[in-house]
Amino acid sequence: MVVGMDRPACPLEVLILSNNELGSPSGEAIGNMLSINTTIKQVDLAWNGIRRTGAVTLANALFTNRTLQRLDIAWNGFGTEGALWCSSPTGHVGALTLPYVGCGTLMAGSEHLGMMLSSNNTLRVLNISHNSVQAQSAIVIANNLKKNTTLTNLQMNGNALGKDGGRALLRCMDGTGDVRIIGLDGEIAPIPLAAS
Repeated sequence: MVVGMDRPACPLEVLILSNNELGSPSGEAIGNMLSINTTIKQVDLAWNGIRRTGAVTLANALFTNRTLQRLDIAWNGFGTEGALWCSSPTGHVGALTLPYVGCGTLMAGSEHLGMMLSSNNTLRVLNISHNSVQAQSAIVIANNLKKNTTLTNLQMNGNALGKDGGRALLRCMDGTGDVRIIGLDGEIAPIPLAAS
């Protein structure tokens, strides 16, 4: 499916594959393609059951891709099953080199995605709604968004962010001024506006 999409003869700019039950192997292949593609600007992979290595590979693509501006990965389950077991102090797992998260740390795909956001300087819109993102992952995403200067629209609707995760995301808006639109509908505890 993605064979040839990384070649100059295929100047792909938009890839819409939502609701196709692609699964993690296809997510992994698309992530690998995104990491070397130099033309793609928009990808919609919502409703595809991309978890585990597919989630991590897509997150890694954000680390290297310099053209992607819109990514929709809603309804894939990154938070629940998109996990990577880090078994070494360097964070090296197979072909992936990750920021150090501690030996034996289970890192959700959404947390890995958050860490990659700190180095991405092209992504403007990210939809990770309904991915079972928990408070801890939301805090990792928020902390890394403080370093991101291009993301202006973050959709995290329908995730169980809790009070702490929701607060962290709202605070990151103050820290950068770049995220102007943030969706936090559903499964979040009410946050008083004056709370700090």
